Amino acid sequence: MPTIWNKISQSCDEVSLWVPPFFLTKPDREARRWVIGRFCDLKGIAPVVRTDMELREAFSELYTAEMASERGSFSRQMSASAASNLLTKIDDSLYAGPVMTQLNAMAKIIIEEVRRVLTTKR
Repeated sequence: MPTIWNKISQSCDEVSLWVPPFFLTKPDREARRWVIGRFCDLKGIAPVVRTDMELREAFSELYTAEMASERGSFSRQMSASAASNLLTKIDDSLYAGPVMTQLNAMAKIIIEEVRRVLTTKR
């Protein structure tokens, strides 16, 4: 398992209903949990979400159109520092509320891994 998933799994519970597995953050004060996984894998559960009304309602609060609209801001030529700074700026505004604390923590893990990978590739 790549380093990033090892770090994420330390803060989450693994859900092995799908392959590859997803992770659920630990419950917060309101027993809210967030699903963490690779974007391409999360897209794979979309048909299930479409047909399961309860699951769709649960996922409807996880969708972040703001992040999708920022994908064009990144390029392969960006430095590790520039990419991680942009990710931090986006995530800090996106996950600013107290409800988003767990997602912000996961975002920080991802940002640090992006910085590490980009730094070692150059």
